[in-house]
Amino acid sequence: MKKLLVGCLALMLLAGCSSSKPLEAKYVYSFEDEGIIYEEVVTLKGTQKGKTDWLDETTDELTVTFTDEATYQEYIGDLETESEAYRACPGGNNGTDCSKYVTYEYSIEENKSYKSKETIDYKTARKNKDAVTYDQPYSKNEYFSFDKTAEELVSQGYVKQ
Repeated sequence: MKKLLVGCLALMLLAGCSSSKPLEAKYVYSFEDEGIIYEEVVTLKGTQKGKTDWLDETTDELTVTFTDEATYQEYIGDLETESEAYRACPGGNNGTDCSKYVTYEYSIEENKSYKSKETIDYKTARKNKDAVTYDQPYSKNEYFSFDKTAEELVSQGYVKQ
């Protein structure tokens, strides 16, 4: 009987150590200024494995709504130029060191709004032991933490949803 209990306990501990729990959270940052309504929604996806909280993916969705045509005309050219450059080399540094782990798309609604969506795949980069982006190099003893990323967003004024 004692061996059976010890065996069951060992199996429970082993299952608990190897099990993983998905993590997901959304954070919003928004403001209104003269002629602009700005809203950014960042979704974090991760995995809790034992005591380690891995960041697997981030999705950053930005919507800028223009409340008047003059403001639209003032900002849309720069937004489009920057977006085209970033879409051509996502996660890169001025057209170099582009990342295969970043996807980026954007759209413009004439005289109304600008929307963009950036997704970063930390999980695949980690699996491949590769840099996520040019300014987030791979380091053997480092990982991107779900909780630390969430804390950083809150410290920058984002509100958890």
